[in-house]
Amino acid sequence: MRARLAKGGLKRGLQTALYILAIPVTLTAQRAQAPRDITGYWVSVVSEDWHWRMVTPRKGDFTSLPLNDEGRRVANAWDPSKEKPADACKPFGAAAIMRVPGRVHITWADDATLRIDTDAGEQTRRLQFGKLATRGWRVNGRGEIEYFQQGTDAPPPSGPLTWQGYSAARWELAPDPKTVRNAVFFAGGLGTSPDGAGTIVPGTFGSLYVVTTQLRAGYLRANGIPYSEAARVTEDYDFWTDDDGAEWFTVSTTVEDPKYLSAPFVTSTDFRKEPDGSKWRPTTCAAY
Repeated sequence: MRARLAKGGLKRGLQTALYILAIPVTLTAQRAQAPRDITGYWVSVVSEDWHWRMVTPRKGDFTSLPLNDEGRRVANAWDPSKEKPADACKPFGAAAIMRVPGRVHITWADDATLRIDTDAGEQTRRLQFGKLATRGWRVNGRGEIEYFQQGTDAPPPSGPLTWQGYSAARWELAPDPKTVRNAVFFAGGLGTSPDGAGTIVPGTFGSLYVVTTQLRAGYLRANGIPYSEAARVTEDYDFWTDDDGAEWFTVSTTVEDPKYLSAPFVTSTDFRKEPDGSKWRPTTCAAY
């Protein structure tokens, strides 16, 4: 069924559908191409999974986790009394850190590196731009919006495995929906109507896509639910403003691990921006 979109402003649900319209950007423009100023202090808002995130779950609680037989065996063998000091940061690796209640501080380390510091566990993530192929949607000569790819993903550099691993990032920018004219939904995707091609120009909508590998083995939850060095973490960060003017971001995280998971483990976590860093309280992994 074809349904024409209004030429005026769209509600947020339809804006989300337009996030996939990626506008390719150059390496030198990564910081400037951010859809908004995302730097600052953000606090996680725990509105679900409270009993798994705010307290350490009991041993053997695998609820909602797609563990395979080996994953269940390792989790059932977890004994906190045998944990070594070097194991204290296992629940704070990149596969789990955004689910740990607390605050994050987002800054730019340079024009091509976004830095995320966490107060929980005192972890630092560095998101490297310019390492992933440009993928997204564009208007072709027939006035249709088509998927395209430019370049290839660069392999991660060699080096030691770490709690936060190696993260490659790209912006997936979309135009302001008000600039899309004659757009329609149709079977197979988003396109334009016969009476005119859509007008696509950069705007303030968009998301951040991140792929993280080269991880040191850790825990998906603090009760010894394992992920291995083979884990791959993909994240989509969507930034938005609510009706009261508060700024938010939602990070959708997918963890894939052929050693311990039988299917991808997917979570969605909300953060609200704070006015300053007055509530920033860094805490080591051991003291958390």
